[in-house]
Amino acid sequence: MDYNTLLDELDTILEENETLIYESYNNKDDQILIDSQLVKKLLKHIATYTSDTKQQNTLLKSSIKELFELEEKDLLIIKKGHIFIKIISMLEQNIPQGRESTNQARYNGFDENELIAFYNEFCEEKELEKHIKAIAKEFVKTYILKNRISNDEYERKVFTLIKTLYFDFLITKYEEKDEFLLGFAGYLFRNNFEKTFLFIAEELLVNLAHNDSQVIRFLEYYSQNIVILNAKKFKVPSIRTSQGHIWKVTSMHSVIKIYIGAKEMHSIIKKKIKTLDKAIDAISTFSISPVEQQKKLKKKIIFINNTINEKFHSIEKLQEMLKNTKKEDAKLNFKQEMRSLNNEIIQLQEEKKNIEKKLPDEKTITKYQQLQREKETLSKELNNKKMLLEKNEPSYKQLKYALVKALIQKKQKI
Repeated sequence: MDYNTLLDELDTILEENETLIYESYNNKDDQILIDSQLVKKLLKHIATYTSDTKQQNTLLKSSIKELFELEEKDLLIIKKGHIFIKIISMLEQNIPQGRESTNQARYNGFDENELIAFYNEFCEEKELEKHIKAIAKEFVKTYILKNRISNDEYERKVFTLIKTLYFDFLITKYEEKDEFLLGFAGYLFRNNFEKTFLFIAEELLVNLAHNDSQVIRFLEYYSQNIVILNAKKFKVPSIRTSQGHIWKVTSMHSVIKIYIGAKEMHSIIKKKIKTLDKAIDAISTFSISPVEQQKKLKKKIIFINNTINEKFHSIEKLQEMLKNTKKEDAKLNFKQEMRSLNNEIIQLQEEKKNIEKKLPDEKTITKYQQLQREKETLSKELNNKKMLLEKNEPSYKQLKYALVKALIQKKQKI
């Protein structure tokens, strides 16, 4: 493949469709949007060089970067078929000396308004929340369960470690690694600070419910109130009840075990009911159960049988009338009526056979009834778990928020 030839061809396509390129997108000089229609044309042409979708996207990105003379730090993002370019090299990155603790430093020297604009353009709340949960889970898994971080190290490094996890998430999402995304990671963490620690607290409590030794070790620190380190006394950020008492790990465990156990079983039962519903649907006809279908079809068969009997009765009457008449034209009429009734009976008997073929067999009926009984049992169990969750939720929430409060604080020298 001649890459330079491809570049020339793509450049021509861009020139021919310049109305689909929006410079100063959203009134910002550092932003460019390439419309999805043009992106499709570019990809269609690239497809003449390679059928590999991944390679097509790679060539598209590298070509656009080269044709628009983008620097390494500039961002190129594909969203909903459009290509969005953020020219980071045009942004001012500045951390004034002596202001290293300001927002500007937190955001890696980038102006907060730039980060807000980027957030509004590219972040969707539901998707972001899903990723924050994943970040919280990864933090607990990596640093508390695997690396067995000490509480002292946790207090010193927790914010940096979480910001790094946010940065890793952005690198994976946008397939870019630059100074702007590092600043954006800080912005995301700061603006989702409480939510992040709520999810971390939830993850810790789930592991506590499962008796994880590392989580028990980590949480016991918050039950000590006072610790002595290097001959110095420190007040520990404790987990306290609404009455001001310190939560002990054993007490936490007894509350959490009931709540988390009920929550997990509630989830498992819901999945089982969903599986049963699929199995029930598979043996149902147009959402009509085999039992209802059998009842409906048998009703039709009874109606047909009654209709056939009525027609036989009518034929018997006509036969009697035929015997008792001497008029030839009357006889002819009676015979025609009997033939017509016989034809109707034959049609009804055929219809009855077709209906009988559609009748669910006893094996299907038995299976359906068994599935229904299982579903009823699980539904009762689900309701019991729901009631248990509602009963214990206040205690769980109180503990979770108390844990968050402790997790974001540091020990104080006394």
